[in-house]
Amino acid sequence: MTHQSIVPSAALEFGVKELYATGLFSDLTISCGGSTFKVHKVILHPQSSVFRALLSGKSKEAIEQEGTITLDDDPKVLQVLLHYLYNFTYDDASRGEETEASFAVRVYAVADKYDVDPPRLVAAQKLSDFVIPTDGGREHFLAVVYAIAKYCNPKDTTLWDIIMPRMIAGIDRLADDAKLFALVQAMPVLNKALLKRKSIAPAGARSI
Repeated sequence: MTHQSIVPSAALEFGVKELYATGLFSDLTISCGGSTFKVHKVILHPQSSVFRALLSGKSKEAIEQEGTITLDDDPKVLQVLLHYLYNFTYDDASRGEETEASFAVRVYAVADKYDVDPPRLVAAQKLSDFVIPTDGGREHFLAVVYAIAKYCNPKDTTLWDIIMPRMIAGIDRLADDAKLFALVQAMPVLNKALLKRKSIAPAGARSI
């Protein structure tokens, strides 16, 4: 028997998006940071191993009785993840006045937390595209460094691998920044990494 792949119709795609936009037929409410999201287990379950564990594990009975799951995430960031699960696009409109790069760090951390790769990868790419430290953007750059240190899994070096070469390239200009100095002092791992990379940085490394 031959199986032929059929691309879902535009109507089906639109319908899934509408489920999130309207909360129609929602069978689960996510509560976090004073916000609530009407979602669907059938959407969350196959796309996130963490949600799958929550919906299938020891907390399954309590969730089924209450119909609500409480999370400790920032709702502005979680909204990006949930939007992706229904729309398969990265939409950071909820970030408000926060810089795109620092918000991308937080999206990366939440996507990593819930094991949803696509928005995690997009967030990393956005960080790579927008974190270009210059004299005028030094404060934003350091905000990104702080965000990575605060929100990301310390065992995951993906975002450090993106910004560390840029820190090395501009270390002469960043070294006198009190905020960076305090961060490096508070993070021996970052201190060690900077010293190690600085020692092997090419002589012609371009300053920022």
